[in-house]
This record gives sequence, structure tokens and C-alpha cells, in this order.
Amino acid sequence: MRTIGTALLALFMVGNAVAATCPSVSSITQKEDGQGYAYSAPGGWEGDNPMASEEDLGSFEFFTAKVTEKSVICRYKGENKSGVSLTLSGARQTAGDGWEDGECTASDVDACAFK
Repeated sequence: MRTIGTALLALFMVGNAVAATCPSVSSITQKEDGQGYAYSAPGGWEGDNPMASEEDLGSFEFFTAKVTEKSVICRYKGENKSGVSLTLSGARQTAGDGWEDGECTASDVDACAFK
């Protein structure tokens, strides 16, 4: 029994050490919320845009990311000035090579990895 517990603990620790990235556009969903659209992605990502239109999500592409003391913010831009900032709560550290002073402006989402 102790061996199983030790193995599970080791797997949990390894899983937490793996770098994460901003959500892919294909994983983002939208829901009309009476004041534009609310956006979300698996893993607890949330954001909104009160000026959004239903078709905006189809034009989104990853733009930049930012790590703060309390969250990671992934920004997506789209056509006609559309876009959204998705936020994941919780302190994180930068891990990719695209970061400078807590900001990542690399066009490759993998360069903006965090853990």
C-alpha cells in the first residue's frame, strides 16, 4: 500500500513540474452572457468581451501572454479589433524562452510556456 502511495505522489509531483501553455484557440468556447460573450477553456481559463460578436471566436489567434503575482493572462486578437484575454488564477513561473519581464510576445505559444 505504501508503494502505491509513493508512486502516486511521485506522479503528482512530476505532473506539476511540466510546463503549461496558453489554451489553443480550438479549445476556447464562447457563451453569450447578455453583455457580449464570455469565453472559457479547459483548466479554469476565463475571460469576456462585452463588445464581442458571435463570429469573433473564429478569427482569434494567440497574441501575447503575461504572468502576474496572481495569474497568467493569455491574450488573443481577431479581426476588426476583436479579441479576449483569458485568465488562469494562481501564481505561476515563466518557463519558455519568449519571456521578458513577465511578458511574452512570441508568436509561438510554446515559447510562452509557464509552470
